[in-house]
Amino acid sequence: RCNASAALGGRVVRGVRSYPTERSLLLGTVKIAGATVPYVSHAEAVPFLGIPISFNLGWGPTVTKALDIAKTRGRQIERSLASPTQALRMIQTVIKPAVAYLMCVAPFGPADLDTLDACIARTVRKCWKLPRGMPTRAILAGAEEGGVGLESLRVDLAHETSAALTRALRDQGRLGLVT
Repeated sequence: RCNASAALGGRVVRGVRSYPTERSLLLGTVKIAGATVPYVSHAEAVPFLGIPISFNLGWGPTVTKALDIAKTRGRQIERSLASPTQALRMIQTVIKPAVAYLMCVAPFGPADLDTLDACIARTVRKCWKLPRGMPTRAILAGAEEGGVGLESLRVDLAHETSAALTRALRDQGRLGLVT
């Protein structure tokens, strides 16, 4: 039990037990190496190795970050003076690996992948000066099929998840043990 006037912001409530919330207990009380550790609620996302993770395992912030990466880096490539071929190479070496890094942790659904593919295709349309109505599937088609030759993120997802599974199974430590 705590002091009712302190927990309720100075208001005194008679006959009511007032227990402190997690936030009031932790605000400014935990210190590591002299620095105060901020309180984070279970719904807030915390970056861990560059990947936003929330304690309730909601993957929305991770998908949002992937979309933000695709949009911001796509705009930077659009504004550059790169040729269309150079822009395509930058998309394949800058945007797709950054998004694929997030795919190792968060479960990206088909709708999320379609949204990310559409965002990347929008960048390709602007860099290659293609019409706005050109379908994303046509952009993601191979060059021999009349497309630009950019693979879908579904291929990257399959590659990343199979590579992570293979690494886990081949691990010599306890990660590789199958029970």
